[in-house]
Amino acid sequence: MNTKCNIIKDLLPLYAENLCSAESRQMVAEHIAQCSECCNELKQISTEVVLQADADISLIKRIKKRTRIQ
Repeated sequence: MNTKCNIIKDLLPLYAENLCSAESRQMVAEHIAQCSECCNELKQISTEVVLQADADISLIKRIKKRTRIQ
């Protein structure tokens, strides 16, 4: 991994969320077109994480009730 990849990997989260500048966005796009390692990292970052609600919500309700009392 070279210095350019390190810079791109720092920018990938911003790129994935469309929060970086147009210049940075262009630089990242050009780099990931050529670098499979950085492209794969972007794919991992872009993968949605689905969280499921805890089956035993009673604990959360007790904590919520306790904090209201205090």
